[in-house]
Amino acid sequence: MSFRRSRFVFLCVEDEAVFDLAALLQGALQEELRPVLKVLSPFQAERAHISLEEAQFLLDLPSDRWLATQDEASGVPPVPQEAMDRFVQMGLVITDRDEADEARFRQWEEDLWRCQWHPDAVVYHAMTRLSGPSDGEGFDVREVSSQAEDMATAYVERVGPPPPTYLSFDAAADFPLPTSVASGGIFDLLLARKTVRTFDRQQALSLEPLATLLKYTFGAFGHARLAPGLDLLHKTSPSGGSLHPIEAFPLILNVQGVASGFYHYNIRDHAFSPLVTMEPEAARSFAQKMANGQLFVGEAQAVVVLVARFFRNQWKYRRTARTYSVMLMDAGHLSQVFYLVAQELGLGAFYTGAVNSSLIEETLSLNPAEFGVIGLCGCGIASPAAVDPDAGGLPFRPMPSE
Repeated sequence: MSFRRSRFVFLCVEDEAVFDLAALLQGALQEELRPVLKVLSPFQAERAHISLEEAQFLLDLPSDRWLATQDEASGVPPVPQEAMDRFVQMGLVITDRDEADEARFRQWEEDLWRCQWHPDAVVYHAMTRLSGPSDGEGFDVREVSSQAEDMATAYVERVGPPPPTYLSFDAAADFPLPTSVASGGIFDLLLARKTVRTFDRQQALSLEPLATLLKYTFGAFGHARLAPGLDLLHKTSPSGGSLHPIEAFPLILNVQGVASGFYHYNIRDHAFSPLVTMEPEAARSFAQKMANGQLFVGEAQAVVVLVARFFRNQWKYRRTARTYSVMLMDAGHLSQVFYLVAQELGLGAFYTGAVNSSLIEETLSLNPAEFGVIGLCGCGIASPAAVDPDAGGLPFRPMPSE
């Protein structure tokens, strides 16, 4: 076996609470914070304790060349085999072996490097990439909503009041702005926009409004060629560098004339590309699992998974830490357009970022170095309670006039 250090190894110092054993034996419960050294594994999305000697071993390992096991000429002091095995299992040490996880970590690391990932973005994306829970009974948002006031009151009592609703500076220096009431067109649409989490799952959604929603949210309405192979698209949302890295993968649950399962929305041809076929109930169950147990997601007629194509942006902004956050902004722009178009079409809509990223990526066979799930946009036929502005929901009142 030959081995080397991964290019993506991150160390951090954290404070951990420990009990004073001597004081505890004397009947006193005393707690103190002690700094500990930890290593972060982007491949396993976990952090683990590491000794100074083990950290030094990783520091002494090269990342750009292979070493033979027990290579005395390398000048790298050996570590216990148990520590070495742990580093390999976490992807901190890359090997040339073909065992499943080791080969996967090796390919993953090579793909991250090829796709121009900045190390800061790698650790943020990896450590916030949710992977569960995908099993269990889940929860019904309607039951939570009915108890919202009691839950909110209990939470405030436990953790204290939140920051002020309104941020203000020196009020004496303020000057009033003209008061105008805009109406019609986009203004009415903005005020009507809302999140819907209750759907009439017994009804099938017509394909035409879904196609319109996808077209005006994710579709292209023009293109410009700047160089051979470099086409920029005109869409209804802004995008960093006009590169539009977010792809739409609809999970069809109950749409007329379309089999249940995953598709890719082909922007160029305004078409569905079939990827994974599922039975209707299996698709609903998967929708709930991929949304970490949110039952209402499985009641929608269609759920669109927003997937970032990382190298689309990182090709231009190479190993730049800010590139990743700009792709998250792109998804935010798209979700708002999704809401507005859905409202205009008379559809209920929602967005959630609580997603089981790894489950979706594995199901769609997406390389996590090249593609990453950002969130879910769902739509469908709202239940009567969701359509009635006086039924359910938060009791919003007009803003004060003064």
